[in-house]
Amino acid sequence: MKFYTLILWGGLLSSMQSFAGENNWTIGHQPDGGSAYRLWVDTQTTPYTLFSEMGNNTTLYYSTDKSENWVLSQAPLVPKESYEYPYSVPVKDPHADIWYALQAKTGVFYKREGIQGEWVAVTADAGFELPIQEGGYYPPEQRIQIRLIAPTTPSSIYVNLAEGSIAGKIYRSQDGGKRWEEMFNTWQDNGNERLSFSPDLFADPNNPATIYTTAYQTTGQGDATITVARLYQSTDGGKHWTATNHPASPTFKVATVIPTQPATLYSLTLMPNTETWTLNRSTLTGDNLTTLNLFPTSSDDFYTRKIQLVANAQQPQTLYAIQTANYKNFPSYYRSLRYPPIQDAGLEFNRIYKSIDGGNTWTLLQAGLPYSTMSYNRIHDAVIDPNNADILYLASSYGILKTTDGGNHWQLKNQGIHETRNIEAVFSPNSVAAIDTPSVYIYSNGEFFQSTDRGETWQTLTSLSLSTTNLAVNSYQTPFKFYGYTNDCQSLSIQVQGETEIRHPLPTTLQTCPNLIHHLLTVPYDNKVLYLITNFINGKASVFKTTDDGATWSALFEETNTSSTFIVDPITPQVLYKIAGALYRSTDDGKTWQVIGSMDLLGSLVQIGIATDTHTLYAQSYKGIFKSTDQGATWTMINHGLQAKIESYNNDENISFTGSELTLSASNTVYARSYNTIARYYPEKNVWCPVAPLTSIYNWRIDAYDENTLYGRDFLKDGIASYTRNNPEPELFSGTLGAYTVNTAFPTDAIFKGGIQLPNLCTETAKGFYLPLTSPVNIRGTIQPETKHLGQTADIVVYAAFKHPLLPNQTLYFMLGEDNSIQVWDGKDVTALVPFKHNVTLAEQNEVIMYQGQFVATGQLFIRFGYRLADGTLIVNQESLVVDID
Repeated sequence: MKFYTLILWGGLLSSMQSFAGENNWTIGHQPDGGSAYRLWVDTQTTPYTLFSEMGNNTTLYYSTDKSENWVLSQAPLVPKESYEYPYSVPVKDPHADIWYALQAKTGVFYKREGIQGEWVAVTADAGFELPIQEGGYYPPEQRIQIRLIAPTTPSSIYVNLAEGSIAGKIYRSQDGGKRWEEMFNTWQDNGNERLSFSPDLFADPNNPATIYTTAYQTTGQGDATITVARLYQSTDGGKHWTATNHPASPTFKVATVIPTQPATLYSLTLMPNTETWTLNRSTLTGDNLTTLNLFPTSSDDFYTRKIQLVANAQQPQTLYAIQTANYKNFPSYYRSLRYPPIQDAGLEFNRIYKSIDGGNTWTLLQAGLPYSTMSYNRIHDAVIDPNNADILYLASSYGILKTTDGGNHWQLKNQGIHETRNIEAVFSPNSVAAIDTPSVYIYSNGEFFQSTDRGETWQTLTSLSLSTTNLAVNSYQTPFKFYGYTNDCQSLSIQVQGETEIRHPLPTTLQTCPNLIHHLLTVPYDNKVLYLITNFINGKASVFKTTDDGATWSALFEETNTSSTFIVDPITPQVLYKIAGALYRSTDDGKTWQVIGSMDLLGSLVQIGIATDTHTLYAQSYKGIFKSTDQGATWTMINHGLQAKIESYNNDENISFTGSELTLSASNTVYARSYNTIARYYPEKNVWCPVAPLTSIYNWRIDAYDENTLYGRDFLKDGIASYTRNNPEPELFSGTLGAYTVNTAFPTDAIFKGGIQLPNLCTETAKGFYLPLTSPVNIRGTIQPETKHLGQTADIVVYAAFKHPLLPNQTLYFMLGEDNSIQVWDGKDVTALVPFKHNVTLAEQNEVIMYQGQFVATGQLFIRFGYRLADGTLIVNQESLVVDID
């Protein structure tokens, strides 16, 4: 075994710049859509203009054709300085196309003219500025925001400066921010009576000089303290307040104000010591108070957190209520419905109710609405058409939802909205014959899309009913077939691409929504055979089968092992596989099961894949990846070439080399996630080779038409990414290893890169491999020193920790000398490290070729290299190059 080194100087190393490789995944565009957070209507234009805040208060869109098309405001939603402060939400002047916003930290007041205008800071007149704290910034516990622009003449802008948990003071400007006047303090102590005013102001739509807000009134002391909520009125901009005629209650919330003559107020009060809300209708001053019937607002399972009412002045008897509630005890059977799994017991959900008699009776709207139990599908806001009560818009995680028939049917209206969508699945056809061009497919918010240009443009394949939850796609043939179940759990929805949706009743035992469906499995040998698996209820899951595409169902068996996963054999009818720790096989549709892969042999299994051409089984566990060519009678471990990953525990390093996310392409090529790469299995060499880097990518798929193209979701950039592999790419997977100063354990700005290559097996290079003893390797690295160390003389050192399989609890340390000798090191005294290369003048780039050849012993090797200065400073790679030799 030979070790040798070669140091190349800066001019000779320019070609090494690409040694580390780049993550060449590119983010394409997404189909139109994205999460909508706020909606409002400007009735000053004809027709009215809809506005929507998208992407959690980061972008603003508007529509002048009742949501058919949306246009992005090119100006930022808020001034650039305000991005990190979400309270700086812009507000439009009700009389003109002028917008105002506040910088929540500095209190700078901005305005812009027109939806596409630029933000300009407004300089207040001397002596009339908003108060600025010493140093020009509000401390973290203080925030300032616009609370109301009342349509007086001129408009009255009310601003609230909060002080910690106290709402603080309210200021008013009636000249667009040139002069500010303090109007009132939200905390007022009058001795026997203490008032805490809410900063959420609203104006009488018929007399905007009169403003209202809720206040908590506290009287008495100690045990005799009584606190009640009431609505207060001011006719002088807030300088003086008078309680309205509304009765005092523990809680008072304004649900909506309808601009009738006089204005109609709907208010909510919380009954004492309960979670039950009461709905009241009255005038703003509390006259003609009527208590109405309200839909359920609490039960043993949920409580209501918020109720939003919307109505218009033309048809005030028609109201819509958006209820936001939380589960008290989150049912476990919901947790597996979406990725990532949701565990929170306080999960939000929405319900929408409608009343056509002014709130006396309510009807739950369910038809056509998305399944909104999951928190990311919730409804954030609603507005009603000012002239037609049958038209309602919802701002939701699906985007903009619209009904034109009073809630009987709903449509997504996302044309022109280019924001991040909730992409639930990325998939590729299961058959090469199913497509004739490179393609990626996604499922998002009830819609399936196809892109043939790596995500630049998208075509809608089909749209499921919004009230249908996706279950599966049969992509073994064209056109694709899409399956889902209706949100009332009554029917299975089947839609062939380009054809009309068909619905079949589900088994009676599934028609109660707690028994939500967990999986629907399709098979390639018969496009009408389906297996349906329920969630575990009371410790049992049921498995059903249909041979007529869901028209009729038969119950097969019940499963009690809650960790079980089922796989249908793609070739042989009635053959099922079950992962439940061990691997089981059934040849009679689950009546009987036989163990074909024990945990002792394979370890605790995670998933399996089955090749449709050779019937080869592939199994992935914590031990690695196995294959069987005889239906599971015998198994062979196939870990060679999987990337090694270092796992540290109590300062002891170990190597994990297991693959994950086992995937078979449409042509039955086997892929797996191998640490931070996607690896491909080459059966003729019995080795895995990296084919694509994988850092922030998940839910990745191989293009069925062109296997050099891969797709996935980038969770950092939250979009669909594509990767095209240039074959071969020998240096792609070498990577930056980090660097630190051993003497101080502090990181450094030196850059270390390196990799290991299996020259007779894989052309690509990786940071680590699990490899056979007989395989030759090339191990090399590059050092870019700290700038202050350039030109200094240093020793290059190479050392390694070694673990022998017969001595698992003992670590041996070695170092390489100038004569390529392997010398024992104690693993502690860095001053005792012998030079691998002595007295090297550090250049901008320094290559270190550490080893070429075969190893002579099995075990785990953790390799580090670096440079040591004359003063003893030692800088090495932070992430080891690792080899697990079998």
